[in-house]
Amino acid sequence: MQVRNIRLIAFYLSILLSLFFFVQAGFITAKAQVAQWLLENAWQKASSNKAIDDKKSHQVLPWAWADIYPVAKLSFEQQKTSHIVLNNDSGQALAFGPGITHSAQLLGSENNTTIISAHRDTHFSILEDVQVGDNLRLEVIGSSIINLSVTNRYIIDTRAETLLIEREAITDKQRLILVTCFPFDSVESATPYRLIIEANPFVRPWFLSA
Repeated sequence: MQVRNIRLIAFYLSILLSLFFFVQAGFITAKAQVAQWLLENAWQKASSNKAIDDKKSHQVLPWAWADIYPVAKLSFEQQKTSHIVLNNDSGQALAFGPGITHSAQLLGSENNTTIISAHRDTHFSILEDVQVGDNLRLEVIGSSIINLSVTNRYIIDTRAETLLIEREAITDKQRLILVTCFPFDSVESATPYRLIIEANPFVRPWFLSA
C-alpha cells in the first residue's frame, strides 16, 4: 500500500512538473512575441519621425524601462525575411534582435562600415542560407534605404584572428558586415569561430525599385 502511494505521488508530481515546464515554455514564447511586436511598434513610430532632424526623436523605446531601441531594419531579399536592428549588441539587446557594435555606426555616417551581430540560433540563423550575390536592404531611421549585395563570406577563428576595420582603407566606400557564431549546428555555446558576411551598396535600377 505504501509503495502504491509513493508511485501515485511520483506520478502526480511528474504531471505537475510537465505542466510547469509547458507553461513556462509558453510564457517565454509569448514574451518573445510580445517583445517583437513592441519593437515593430517602436520602429514604426521612429520611422514616422525620420523627417525630423533630431536624434532623440528617433530613439523610441519599445517599453518604458528598455535601454534598447530600433535604429534600422535589415531585410534579406532571397530569404524574404527582415529583422529590426537595435542600437547596441549587448547580451540583453541580442536577446531581442540583431544589434550594431558599440564601435560602429550606421551606413551614411562618418564611419562607412556598419557591423551588425546576432545569435546563430535565433535572428541570424538565416545567415546559414545567405550566399555571395544575395541582395540585402538596410533601412536606416533618419536616412534612405540602402540596397546591398553580398560580396564575401568567410570564417575566422577568434583565437588567432580578429575582425579588423581599417578606417583609412574604406573612406571611399561603404560596407556592411554581418557577424554570428559558427558552426550553426554546434552544441557548444561559446564557439571561437565566427561567420563573416560582407555586403556592399549598389544602385538598384529604377524599374526594379520597390
